[in-house]
Amino acid sequence: MLLNAVTGECVVLRSNHVFGRDAMRSDTHIPDPEVSMMHAVARWRDGGWAVADHSRNGTIVDGRFLSKGQWVPLRIDQQLRFGSSPASQFRVADLAPPGSLLVCDAPGVKPIPLQRNNLLPSAEEPELSIYQSDTGHWMLEREGEAQVLGSGATLDLAGQRYRLLLSDEVDETRAELVGSQLGAPRLCFRLSLDEEHTQLRVTHGAHEADLGERMHHYCLVTLARRRLADAHAGIGPADQGWLAGSDLARMLGMDIQHVNVQIFRARNQLMAALPSAVQLANIVERRRGSLRLGGFGFGIFRGDALEGEFMPEAMVGEDV
Repeated sequence: MLLNAVTGECVVLRSNHVFGRDAMRSDTHIPDPEVSMMHAVARWRDGGWAVADHSRNGTIVDGRFLSKGQWVPLRIDQQLRFGSSPASQFRVADLAPPGSLLVCDAPGVKPIPLQRNNLLPSAEEPELSIYQSDTGHWMLEREGEAQVLGSGATLDLAGQRYRLLLSDEVDETRAELVGSQLGAPRLCFRLSLDEEHTQLRVTHGAHEADLGERMHHYCLVTLARRRLADAHAGIGPADQGWLAGSDLARMLGMDIQHVNVQIFRARNQLMAALPSAVQLANIVERRRGSLRLGGFGFGIFRGDALEGEFMPEAMVGEDV
């Protein structure tokens, strides 16, 4: 991350980041006549950041001109200059590896690094969830609605406007491939007879995670029961399990905002416990104000008795 020495603008470096006067081909556009169309490149290589000059008038690091084409490692607090205008002078503020971030439009506010699942502004009082689906797409879930986010998308969070910057290192096919190699996760819910306690265990290939007893497990098992009932009623897979958010809230005895928080936390726990099971990002699916449990196999035990078992069509014949 670089900070403009005068304006305070934050520039988050892509893994191969071009500085230049050509607005179409530069990641950081510098409208200075002394700046070449493609002036300099910073990139992540061999576990660190380095910069190289490709300009007519030169790139200056800590007062010294770089030799053209020579890669020079970046260090914290180095001063970089690509031209004479204030927009061309930067200080190296952070040397973390390339990654996806939320960057605030307001100067001086630190970017928010994104993991595969994020409860923001905090896990204790989340306003929204941003997560990476099993296909590699970034999703925003807020107030019961979900949407795909692209790089550059803006959103409001804690009274500030943020832009999403996606790392160009992300391989959108990698997560899908890993998930397919290990098969689909399977859920096992265990409820006490009075249904005051709900435990969840998840298996994925040879991996198993006991997620213990959590309030949000009962939210998931309520959705699981609806999917199971619809399957027994002969409803097709595309229409199985859907519940209006208001109906789910009523069944759980809580408001819809609390339901959304429960789903945020359930997804967060599942993705943290079994990072190899990328499909768990889709533990709850949404459409037009309704939601359902994703297409996972599951069993529900009440006390020691099996209440029901669900096997999605895609899993029939698999060794689960």
